[in-house]
Amino acid sequence: MILVMKSEVVKDLKSQLHVITNKLSKEKMKPVKNNNFIKPTGGLWTSTYHPIYGSEWVQYSMNIGGILLPDSEFWDGYLLIPHKNARLFIIDGYQDLKELMDNFKIEMKLRNPSFYSPREDFTIDFEKLQKEYDGIQLTKKGLAETKTTYPFNLDGWDVESTIWFRWVFKKAYPIRQKFSYKESLSHVAL
Repeated sequence: MILVMKSEVVKDLKSQLHVITNKLSKEKMKPVKNNNFIKPTGGLWTSTYHPIYGSEWVQYSMNIGGILLPDSEFWDGYLLIPHKNARLFIIDGYQDLKELMDNFKIEMKLRNPSFYSPREDFTIDFEKLQKEYDGIQLTKKGLAETKTTYPFNLDGWDVESTIWFRWVFKKAYPIRQKFSYKESLSHVAL
């Protein structure tokens, strides 16, 4: 996959998995709104699809357990194929996060700042960001490099994932599949 930033498009973006038990449609997608948190409300969350392991989100859910697990051994969701002209801000390292915050931050008192961010006075301005991008993708490398950094971090983004601001998918396939558990996500080539 080619990683790009700014107004360029992402080429060869892999299929994305959205885990959900309800029907997914463009009409049901809620607009992204700023929140006093490191994540927005609304939008659509996905993680890169893997045919055996599901995605990093599926593996994280299996590891955590509880309400994150489906009622049966099968996972329901949608396999989403993004348009090749989707514009994503890709965070593949700390420098990318710094650039994002330098250009798209909003002053806001954060909820739980000691846990989710060492800063309690600002977060990502998702409403401004969505005017230029279709979403943000945090890569596996980006997650490792931004989880506990200062002054900006993405503690609270638990796995490789993408938050989509709008519907930019050429195909959406319902999926019901059983996935295998992987002991360590670091060994999953997703």
